[in-house]
Amino acid sequence: CSSAEMEALMQSIHFYPFLKTLSFSHSEFSALSLSILLEQLANCVTIDTFIFSDNNCPPDIGSLLAQMLRQNKYLVNLDLSSNRLGHYNVSQIFAVLSSQNITLKRLDLSNTHLNDSIAPHLIKLIKMNTSLTRIMLWDNKFTSSIGDAIVEAVKNNRFLRQLEFAGNLLTLEQEQIISKITAAK
Repeated sequence: CSSAEMEALMQSIHFYPFLKTLSFSHSEFSALSLSILLEQLANCVTIDTFIFSDNNCPPDIGSLLAQMLRQNKYLVNLDLSSNRLGHYNVSQIFAVLSSQNITLKRLDLSNTHLNDSIAPHLIKLIKMNTSLTRIMLWDNKFTSSIGDAIVEAVKNNRFLRQLEFAGNLLTLEQEQIISKITAAK
């Protein structure tokens, strides 16, 4: 997708105020094209769902997404599943969601190759975020060694209603405890 094509697309979105979902899958974006897209999305008041799954992402996607999430006050659903985001990019997203974004309700990071190294950032997100009600982390590489810390963080979050770890290596008991705690909210 060229930057000219991206600019044309974003301009056309302003002509369709009823558009609620913006979806890109199986695409390749240059850093410039993605920057234009996310800059426009940062100020968009109509789109509440952004699906950006299974794409070839530029290395600085985390900072671009973090900046968009800092500014956007209307986005409710963010699907970043099946992207190779990396620890650094996800930590930037989690940092913004921990304290600066209060509108996002649903975050999908399934199959993004996350592992225990991101756990401190995930735990901080769970402890501090007051808007997320559902986080999907299916098919990553989380292990039972972080499961108990996740359970403790979930106990202290009044808002999170679903935290999904299917396809990871948490124990069945840890997954059941997380499900029981979140279902009771």
